[in-house]
Amino acid sequence: MKSPLLRKVLIYPYTLIEEEALSWSLILFDQVTFLHPFPLRLPVPYEGLIVQGLVQILSPQRTREEIREKDKRLREIQTFLAGNPDRSFLEGLNEAKPARPLESRDEIVSLLRGRPPAGNEKPENRLEGDILLSLIHDWMLQEWEIVQSLKKIEAGEKSLSEGWQEGFEEAVNWEKFEPGFVESRQTEIVCPPALKAWWKLKTELGPESSCLLSTQRWVGSEVFGLDFENKQALRIPLPEIGSIPFETFEERVKSWQHKEVLKPIRETLSQLIETSAPSEREGLAHDLQTALTGLGLAANGRAYLTLSPSRPSSGESLPLILYR
Repeated sequence: MKSPLLRKVLIYPYTLIEEEALSWSLILFDQVTFLHPFPLRLPVPYEGLIVQGLVQILSPQRTREEIREKDKRLREIQTFLAGNPDRSFLEGLNEAKPARPLESRDEIVSLLRGRPPAGNEKPENRLEGDILLSLIHDWMLQEWEIVQSLKKIEAGEKSLSEGWQEGFEEAVNWEKFEPGFVESRQTEIVCPPALKAWWKLKTELGPESSCLLSTQRWVGSEVFGLDFENKQALRIPLPEIGSIPFETFEERVKSWQHKEVLKPIRETLSQLIETSAPSEREGLAHDLQTALTGLGLAANGRAYLTLSPSRPSSGESLPLILYR
């Protein structure tokens, strides 16, 4: 009988997560699914994962007019944020203050803070949340592109340096540079309207009986009223996975599947998610860590898998948090 865990897991609420978390998501589950309100541009490694069927991204059907409106709104917000060069994007997202009363700026600031603008008019939360989800995705993608450009320059300089040390000059082969995934870091991007819009996407597009996994600690309390930092939350340390190129990672997954290493990990995690008895959870958590040793990775990694203290009263799928 197929384990109930061997199904899609929803990553929420953002479509780009850190390399370490993405790798663990693919190890712990068959396939990971992202939801986004609009078609989007993705880093090259993500495209490879989609082709292999490891990652799936679902978006609702959009008209050209809706996409043009989204692009227009994004430009307005990006122009506003660019007008505050002394603040980072995240600072602007949480603390932006307009220089003068301007309707579009007031509305943007209020939405970023998670409340309607001044006055009696209430914005259409779904549309604005969709825009903010797109804004955050674009920012994360731009950050990824900057990091990859710097890495490419660094790799070229290293190649030239090594060539000079060997006593010969050779042109740098930039084509050899393979872009990596999103950097392994934990960035908290608190944006309640974006999360609310994602939740509506889940209602429309999300597969039933799917587990929820996030790298954002704040979403557990925002959606379920759960405190993942309290002592009752089950926190399981994961082995050290490090940075793995896509091709190498794909080969490792195939090797683990051939050796049937992933099956006991996923089945144990499935039982752990389904049970609520504290004594059983502790025993299964120990069994999970034992099963993880079959991966052949170094112990004492930086990542943790955190399960909520109990199943949410809303009856929704149990959320998990991956973080360092």
